[in-house]
Amino acid sequence: MNPRTLLLAFLACAATLPAQTFRVSCPEIFKNSSQAISCVESLFSESGYHFTLASLPTSNGFGPGIVFTHAFKGTTNGQELDLSATGAVTTNGSWFTGGDATWTFSNGSNNLSTDERNLASAAAKDWHNPKFHLNASHRSVRTLYFYGTGSRSSATRYTYAEDDTWGKFDARVPIAHDIILTGESQLESSTLPPPNDLTSIFANVPSQFTPGIMQQPLYLNNSIGIDTRIVRQFATTFRPLSVGAPHFQPRIRMELNNKASLRFQHPTDGSAFEFRQFRFDGDEHFDLRGILRNGFDQAAYPYTYRFRCQGKGPGQGQDRQRDLCHFMMFDIESHLVLSDTSGANQIPFYLQPTLGGNDIDANVTLRGWDDYRFRDRDAALIQAEADYIVYDPFGVYVFYDGGTVAANAGGLALSNFRNDAGIGIFARIQGSIIAQTYYAWGRGNGGRWSYNFAKVF
Repeated sequence: MNPRTLLLAFLACAATLPAQTFRVSCPEIFKNSSQAISCVESLFSESGYHFTLASLPTSNGFGPGIVFTHAFKGTTNGQELDLSATGAVTTNGSWFTGGDATWTFSNGSNNLSTDERNLASAAAKDWHNPKFHLNASHRSVRTLYFYGTGSRSSATRYTYAEDDTWGKFDARVPIAHDIILTGESQLESSTLPPPNDLTSIFANVPSQFTPGIMQQPLYLNNSIGIDTRIVRQFATTFRPLSVGAPHFQPRIRMELNNKASLRFQHPTDGSAFEFRQFRFDGDEHFDLRGILRNGFDQAAYPYTYRFRCQGKGPGQGQDRQRDLCHFMMFDIESHLVLSDTSGANQIPFYLQPTLGGNDIDANVTLRGWDDYRFRDRDAALIQAEADYIVYDPFGVYVFYDGGTVAANAGGLALSNFRNDAGIGIFARIQGSIIAQTYYAWGRGNGGRWSYNFAKVF
């Protein structure tokens, strides 16, 4: 699709958004910092419909999209049915569309404070609630890269395209306050249309090095897993004043999220591509925040008020205050994939985990290397970030990535890790990063600039 046509369509849709979003907040975007934040947040989270940024690999260009939502709330037991439909297209013609139905049962358990609930994502608010989810989606990705397998694969790059269609049902059931039992059943179809490219994997790589290139079976996938979350608050009163006096209270919030699952990938045609996979994802972060209490005096703390809580400084008129202000976050993420096959079975190369840049689901991995630079049966990744809010919702961050791929678990030793570090800037909406751009230096690979968009609502 022509980029200009895509941009015009995006802006035309913006003009039709509800009055509260476009006609009130957005015209004030350069005059009122609070309205500017409200405008951006509404554009990407408004009920009914809102914009999204395509969670497609960045090798396929910029991809704006739109999400339609509708919620049916029950009159008893706190039940809610949420329906949504999403569509996005990128500048190189890749596209994604999908529909979701989520049935949530409220059990009245939630460990978020009122302040935190105001800015928390829907997923965080509903974490403790039983949930059933149906999804049907199609993804057409025009540009993907193959460098061979292993952590020492050649730097020569070959291209391929991939079309995926799937339907799945998954459920989350709490079995303890901080433990969720998860299960999923999925039917997944993939095809690899030959691209019209001289660097095509079909024309340059022998099929024995790319299992699954000649045959892409329909898969029936099932998984079972455990999700855990531990949340703790640490708060100390800053310059305590007399009872009833305005004050600002800093707070540290610790949240430890870990997911483990065992997946069974079964080809319905009986071909030799059956495998099992263990996955672990960890996200441990520490958030430094501030709470405004009892009519916080902006004149006493102008920098805090203007740059952290979206308010105007003293002498510039009264402005809307936010009770919860974000300062800095330290985050450690980990990812582990261990695969197992029996007999002559192999794992199709297009289903093997990849590290380098963004993966096919637009998750950032080893940012100092090109997208999909390394792939194999097993993968390990650890990432550390420190974020600093400069002018909410914009901030800067520094990061470190370390990881590797291997044909077996023994090859995932730290001595085999590829490492990189870098700096970047981000935009955060309702506590979640929706867009980021960064420059990373990969050890032995030089520097690399890239960006990433995340669909978080």
